[in-house]
Amino acid sequence: MITQKELAKILGVSQVTVSAILRNGPLAEHYRPELRRKVLETAAKLGYSRNEIACAIRNKKSNVIGFVTQAIDNGYAASMLQGIVDAAAKRSYLVKTFSVFRGEKPSSDIFQLSGNYIADQCIGQRMMGLICYDIVYPSILNVLSDRLNQSGIPLVLAGGVKLDFDLTCLGVYSDMKQAGELLAEYVYKLQHKRIALVGEYSWAPHTQSLLKSFMESAKKNGFEEKNIDNLISENAFDFREIEKKLIEFRPTGIFCTSDFVALNVINSLINKGYKIPEDFSVIGYGNLFFSRWNVPSITSIEQNLYDIGYRAADLLLDHGCTPIKEQQEEYVTHTLVERNSSAVWK
Repeated sequence: MITQKELAKILGVSQVTVSAILRNGPLAEHYRPELRRKVLETAAKLGYSRNEIACAIRNKKSNVIGFVTQAIDNGYAASMLQGIVDAAAKRSYLVKTFSVFRGEKPSSDIFQLSGNYIADQCIGQRMMGLICYDIVYPSILNVLSDRLNQSGIPLVLAGGVKLDFDLTCLGVYSDMKQAGELLAEYVYKLQHKRIALVGEYSWAPHTQSLLKSFMESAKKNGFEEKNIDNLISENAFDFREIEKKLIEFRPTGIFCTSDFVALNVINSLINKGYKIPEDFSVIGYGNLFFSRWNVPSITSIEQNLYDIGYRAADLLLDHGCTPIKEQQEEYVTHTLVERNSSAVWK
């Protein structure tokens, strides 16, 4: 198998040049496009293959990024993971996934054990960094932040909101203030007067941030608080009870904190003989893949999780092995995707 040193000799350039171009990282951009193309074509023609084990030993870091979340099968995490995988693949990196214990009343001890396990894996496998999504518990994040930073492994929090406790990490967050304003402006535009908020896990930081922004913006748009009914449950909700409250309150517009909840609301109301959007406008959050295929298709606020994942991976790889001295944060805005489940109230 041909080596980088042999490639450099054949091409008449330095091994440093060949290495930078083959890694396809930020340094590759410093070289002329013609030279990059020549190096890549020659490497492919001669059958060059990067020895990842040797690189990991030499650089004390592997070509692997870690990704940890609570549930990778819920659509939201999958969208983010796709962005991370695409950004990593562009630079010839791989992604390893972890999941942590899920439960309505999570145990601090269990999360601390999970944090130490994940930290052991990241350090032992010399990972380039770790991206966390939908992990909001101090007992796991403090362990990851402290141990990874001591080992020169950057931690990136992605999606959701910036948490209110100190962590040594990077962050690519959803702009929840902008999402709340976007929602309030949209229901005002549709001339709705009575709004119901439906969802689960009211204690979650991103839910609280979204609702705070919506309420503030709704008041600015002339909504009275008595015409906004907050039906968001503390944990997983009993939809039969929510259904009764919706029919009793009779909102004209319903905002759901996830597309899954919106799907349940729509199907339940249709089964009761109501029409969507004639009797109720329903808006979801996340713009998951099924939103466009449902009948009626679901209006949703797109969280742009793919973009967040892509940016989180880029930020991590750009940062490299430099210790994180202070928090660095970026925010990604939302987009309204209007479909058939919402309409102007008549």
